[in-house]
Amino acid sequence: MDIISSVPFSMVSGSEIKDRRPTRDGDKFRMPKAENGDDFEFERTFAWSMHDVQRLIRRNWARTFKASGSDLSEPQARILANLERQDGGLTQTQLANELEMEKAPLGRLLDRMEESGYVTREQDPEDRRARRVFINDQGMAALPDMRDAARSVFAVALKDVPEKKIDTMLDVLASIKTNLSSLDLDEAVADRQQGSKAAE
Repeated sequence: MDIISSVPFSMVSGSEIKDRRPTRDGDKFRMPKAENGDDFEFERTFAWSMHDVQRLIRRNWARTFKASGSDLSEPQARILANLERQDGGLTQTQLANELEMEKAPLGRLLDRMEESGYVTREQDPEDRRARRVFINDQGMAALPDMRDAARSVFAVALKDVPEKKIDTMLDVLASIKTNLSSLDLDEAVADRQQGSKAAE
């Protein structure tokens, strides 16, 4: 089934909420203009909805996790969550990209986490200039409280939402992630090609 054409999008126009469906135009889709002539309503509503949901999840997760008594900050917990997904650890550059953080503040966070025993850093065997970051046993021990906090927040976030809608939401988000990841891949290929030309 075509996900885009089958899912109603709730659009906000003034104080009213309207269900409107995007229409196909070749390999793209378009939203009909709102009654006030606004042809950017779908994009604006979608983008801000994603932003607000992410902000609320992170804020409420941080509050719930702090109540567990952990001394980890929200950025430090995000570091552990990313490292837990990688068996071979991550370089500090890779971790900075994943977290969308500058290297200097990330380095300071890692300094404190290493001193507290949550992570270890080792020289990358494939690149002497790089250091790989690994989650250690103490970091792994913090994960259950992080997950419990996430379960509590999502239990509230998804309250009274039918399972079928949740499944559809996950399918749509997976498609969006795939589509946007292709842009990152295209950019990476372009960067490599530009670097090769510069080296010639």
